[in-house]
Amino acid sequence: VMIPHEIIVSHEFWKNEDEKYVLEDYLSKLKGAKVLLTYPYRGEKLDLVNMALKNIQESSNPKSLEEIKLKLNLPTNPRIIECFDISNLSYSHVVGAMVQFLDGKPNPSNYRRFEIKNFKGQNDFEAIHEVVYRRYTRLSNEKSQMPDLIIIDGGKIQLDFALKALKSAGVVVPIIALAKENEEIYVPGLSFPIPTDKKSPMMLLIRQIRDNVHRFALSYNRKKRQMKMKEEFDEAKNEYS
Repeated sequence: VMIPHEIIVSHEFWKNEDEKYVLEDYLSKLKGAKVLLTYPYRGEKLDLVNMALKNIQESSNPKSLEEIKLKLNLPTNPRIIECFDISNLSYSHVVGAMVQFLDGKPNPSNYRRFEIKNFKGQNDFEAIHEVVYRRYTRLSNEKSQMPDLIIIDGGKIQLDFALKALKSAGVVVPIIALAKENEEIYVPGLSFPIPTDKKSPMMLLIRQIRDNVHRFALSYNRKKRQMKMKEEFDEAKNEYS
């Protein structure tokens, strides 16, 4: 077995630093070179650990997709799922984001970011309407494949605005909303959430997708905000130079 120079772990399974040192020394002797055990608290290494844990969780996704199909009365397992979120960091920093999962796994090549163009200020409902309309109008015009399921990060009102956007785009795709507060699923035509087992494979996958788009939207918002602050700083510097 090939032993790497550094082994990144998801938890500290050693009791103390002395035990960690013994483990590292044993592995180093097997390899014939220094080996480090690393438990990351932040940064890229922690991201790698989280990605590995997600990949393990995703191994059960075929069951998750089958459960989604049965629970939502879909014609087939939702191979392509797209999820939308709106991120607000301040009144002037509102952006939209979409992630796509293919066969229960992230498909980053089809992630999308949206600058809100049709209005200024904070209005999650109008923002959801805009990004959903833009996404599926474009897919329709390009005659590209539509998703098997759309997830909206929000509640019934966000779902209603997304439905209006799909209607305006002339697109019919199964769609649901996942409300943050109680992790409840809303479907078209019902004013109350449908009953779900929050620990079921279906809900674990749906929440994973929602969390994924939330992080993606937030990172885009922060990037836009940093760019705006840099522009303002450069303008101020030029004014007084």
